[in-house]
Amino acid sequence: MERGEYEESGEHLSETVARAPGNPMAWANRGLLFTLLEKLADARRDYQQALDRDPTHYVTLSGLGLVALKEGRTDEAIESFLKSSLLEPDFSQPHSFLAVAYYQLGQVDRALGELDLASRLDPKDPTGLLRPSRRHARFSSCFRI
Repeated sequence: MERGEYEESGEHLSETVARAPGNPMAWANRGLLFTLLEKLADARRDYQQALDRDPTHYVTLSGLGLVALKEGRTDEAIESFLKSSLLEPDFSQPHSFLAVAYYQLGQVDRALGELDLASRLDPKDPTGLLRPSRRHARFSSCFRI
């Protein structure tokens, strides 16, 4: 997926799901691919399959939150991100996505706080790079999901 070869990735991920249907990470990875392809109903279905296998799968909860955020269900997204961050406090991704959700709600200070936390948890998290730029034109263009 990192190289943008989504069709080939989809085939491999579908094979993985078929071979290991009990593995929540297999479903979550394919859910991520569907999210990247904007196939949100398919993504939600795969994330739900992952949660059916492990309701505490924090990666899946973060992915499900991203789908909700893309669908405009910000409150549902925030709930998923918070659950994910409670289950795995050192996972930066839900904090990055929380920043987007809070920004979309007009809660800029909370958004900036989540960006700071994400960058402390994972200095390689690219959303942390947005923090120094408080110029709203640039800041707001980066916070569109």
